[in-house]
This record gives sequence, C-alpha cells and structure tokens, in this order.
Amino acid sequence: MGPVSNLYDYIIVGGGVSGVVIASRLRSALPNAHILVLEAGKDESDFEPARYVKNIASVRGSEIDYSFDTVPQRHLDGRPKKAWAGRALSGGGAINVGAWLRGPAVDFDHWAELLQDDSWAFSSLLPYFCKSETFISKDLDPNLHGSDGPMEIKLNKDIRHGKWYPLCEQLKGAWQESDPSLKWNPDVNSGDPLGMGDWPTTFTRAERQFPHKAYNLEGVEVQTNSLVKRVIIERAEPIGEPKATGVEMADGRVICSRKEVIVCGGTYNSPKVLLLSGVGPASQLGKHGITVRVDLSAVGQGLCDDMTMRQVWRLRHPERGLSFGSPLMTDRDLVSNVPVDFFIWTQAPHDLIREAFAKDGITDSHLFNPHAVHQEMYTMWMAGRSAALLAQLGLSNDGSLICTSAYNMYPLSRGSVSLGSADPTVPPLIDPNYYAAEADRVIFRDALRKQMRALLATESGKSFVAAEVPPPGFASISHESSDEEIDQRVRVFAETGSHPCGTCAMGRVVDTRLRVKGVKGLRVVDASVFASPIATHHQAAVYAVAEKGASMIAADWEEGA
Repeated sequence: MGPVSNLYDYIIVGGGVSGVVIASRLRSALPNAHILVLEAGKDESDFEPARYVKNIASVRGSEIDYSFDTVPQRHLDGRPKKAWAGRALSGGGAINVGAWLRGPAVDFDHWAELLQDDSWAFSSLLPYFCKSETFISKDLDPNLHGSDGPMEIKLNKDIRHGKWYPLCEQLKGAWQESDPSLKWNPDVNSGDPLGMGDWPTTFTRAERQFPHKAYNLEGVEVQTNSLVKRVIIERAEPIGEPKATGVEMADGRVICSRKEVIVCGGTYNSPKVLLLSGVGPASQLGKHGITVRVDLSAVGQGLCDDMTMRQVWRLRHPERGLSFGSPLMTDRDLVSNVPVDFFIWTQAPHDLIREAFAKDGITDSHLFNPHAVHQEMYTMWMAGRSAALLAQLGLSNDGSLICTSAYNMYPLSRGSVSLGSADPTVPPLIDPNYYAAEADRVIFRDALRKQMRALLATESGKSFVAAEVPPPGFASISHESSDEEIDQRVRVFAETGSHPCGTCAMGRVVDTRLRVKGVKGLRVVDASVFASPIATHHQAAVYAVAEKGASMIAADWEEGA
C-alpha cells in the first residue's frame, strides 16, 4: 500500500445518483465537513450521446457504461445477457431513459412491514421524494409533489406542449376495448399507479439532466477515474467491533476517513466493494484469498431484476406519417422526445399467481394486494431505439413500424452478485437467475398476451396494426399462442429491464439506517439496499433513499454517533 494521500470526514465510493445526492446534502447540512467522492468513471457532461433523448440507445455499451455480461442464464437460452450500469459521474442517471416514477405505495409499505420500521413506509418517504424534485405541472396535487428540488420533472405531454402522437387515441381505445376496467390515471406518482398514465421524465428539454450538475457539489472534492480497491476495515481492540477507516485505491493510494465510508456503487458494484473489503460469505472470500473482516452471508445475495421483451409491429397505413422515420412526421415537439404517449400498469390474474406460488413454494401474499403492480406495458412510435439491433433484425425506422415493450415489474426470481476475482478491475459475476420462478413466467406471459390482445383482437388495435414482424427465423406469436410458443421467443429475446436491486438489502446486509452490519463507520446507499422489489423504474426511488440516507448521516454527525 502506498502512503496516506488525504484525510476526509466522509468518503463516498461512487459518484452516481446516490453518491451525488449524499455529497451535496451533507455539504449543505455540514458545511465544515470534508467530503470526497471517488468515481471510477469520468465526467460525461460533454459526451454527446449521453446528453440528448435522440441518442439514448447509443449510450448503452458506450464508454460510460460498464456493459456487464451476466453469467449464462439457464432458464432462458443458456447465454449471458447484458447488465447495464453507468460508469461515469451521475452513474445510472447518465444512461437511463429519464422515467421519474415512484412506484406503488404498497411496495414501500411492504418494506416497513418486513423491517418493522415505519420510517420506510411510503408516507414517511414522501417528503424525500418531494425534496429531490421540482415537478412542473398545473394538473397535479401540489401536496404530493416537490416544488423546489434540484431535479426538474415534467409530464411527457407537457414537454410536447400538450401534443400526443397521431395514434394515441386509437391505442388508448385498444387497451380500453381489451380491458374495460382500465382507466386513465391522472397522477401515476400518487402511490397508486395502476391504469394508464402519462409518464413523468427528467428529459424536460429533450436534454438529460445530470444529477451531478443539478445537485450543488461546490465544496465537495470529486475525483474521477478513481477506482476503489477496497474499504479498509480495522479492529481497534481484539474484542472491539471492526471499523471502516478509509479506502485503498486500485493504484495503491490510501485515503482515510474520520467519520464514515459510504458505498454508493449500485446494485452490482456495491456488493463487489464489500466483498473485496472482506465483508461477505467467508467461503467466497476464502476462495479469493481475501481476509474475512465480517462473515456476512447475505452480501451479494437476493439480486432481483425485472425482465422486458420488445415486439415489432407493421402499421396498416404508414403513408399517413404515424411513426418515426416517416417524412410526414416533422413536428419538432414529437420528433425530439421519447416517442411514447403513456404507460400501462396492471396485475396478472390472482388465480394464476396462486398456482405458480404453489409450484414455487412462495407464501408471500404481497402481490395479492389490490394496489400492487405486476406488469408494465407501453408502445413506442418507432421500430426501435438501437440502430445496430434493428440492422440485425433487418429493420429500420422508416415510418412503417412501431414496437411494444412488456415488463414483469415485480420479479420473484432471485439471483446473486459474487466476485470473479480479487482484482478490482475484474467485473463481478452477475446472475439475475431470470425466469427461474414459475410466478415470473406466468406474470410475464400474461403481460405479453395483454399487449398482443390489445393490438390484434380489438377493432381499435386492428385499425392501425397490420401484423407482428417476428425476428428472422421465428414465427409470429399472438395472445392465442401457447405458453411454450411464447417462451421460445422469451428465452432468446427477453432482456434486462435495468432495474436491479437487493444485493445489500436492508435487514440482511445493512440496518434500517443503512449501516453495514458488524462494521462501524460503513454504510451502503443505493438500490442494492432495497428490502424487496419496487414495481417501477427505480430512478425516483433511488433519489428518495439517498435523500433519506443523507438526512440520517447528517443526524448521526450531530449526535456524535
């Protein structure tokens, strides 16, 4: 190890959303504190693909994305899948699609129940959701939304100055014809998102808001291109509790902390950092020659990630300028934003889930709550975002195609993140264990069938969709296809929904104040601490957890904890 380079009160490992929020809020609450943020990636503010909506697809797999590969997925086609993760200041906030969705209140209330701590219930987290945002909308209840937070949020229709895409009403009609109980939800962030609703976004001017720009980091030292090898954990006395005293960098430097080391590496990298630091299952650490500081078996376990699959559809009347790529679609408000009008959130039939639970041996009744969300679907008025993927499929955004996406938003399959090596430059072994649970298969098939039924079995849907365009070598599928026919497609073309969580979960790895069990001065704050899944896109929830985490850390400083 090299000489001590510096001394700080707080060292934050990871400059993603959580790291930025915590650094900014601690600096504000504790102006005399010395705070350091260590980010393995770079400052991507001038990286053109990251800035604009039109470039979203090209960010993934780029220099600011870890672009991990999972281990082969045995319940799919036996091949690895991609696992995206931001490698830059702002982290996932630099590569996501901007959706600002809180998710169902009952999911957070489930946390409170599991943890026996009401401070993690939705009503208790609401002030932290609000603290992070300035929600600009005249149509929403101001008591449920923030008005002076760093992140500016708008409904997608407001960004488009009230305009909808040409087929919006027909699509809405198709869904309501397929399921008359489906209603328009005026505020999907109220805590009850079920139904159809416009989606709030951080791309308020067709340009990304980077959290490290939105949050004030003045007075915070930020070091980019700085890979942490491990947290240094020492035991002051033979019988004393181990304490985090700093970090060792990959280049050998040692940086010390007076108060805390706060790990904000995300669902994949936070458990990796703990494991490299000697906190985790003793058997795994021993295999890599790592000294065990705390034998904590749950580190890296419990990974859950939603799955999605896209389908492409040929329009019945492409000559009318209904999709991206058509020379007739020229309205700047439409072509400069993500071409989605609304999202649909639904539940799968409870009897199907009960049968699946019996096979899986699952007894959790949470999914039977009438306000729980199981599925998400949406239609995009283009063939797809990735030109490379479209080329592989022999397609293009020529104005004749649209695509749909379906998600299993509350996965029951559980996987893991483990070490590939004691070398910090080696990626972790990521196993989401996709499609392992029968409940996931039942819920995902049902979501796909709902999507296909709306387009193929309703008069409204048939008025604008001619047929599915299957991938080369595959037959078309429909709502009438068998489970096996649908699964044949899913096994090959399903991919990450990019909402992984749970690898340093509250109650198992950290306590409800996000302190790592068995180690003083060490916390984890990011989606890895989620006690159970949140059936939504995670961005807004990560901000809220980070806001709450910063508040707790500052309070502990004041109390001398």
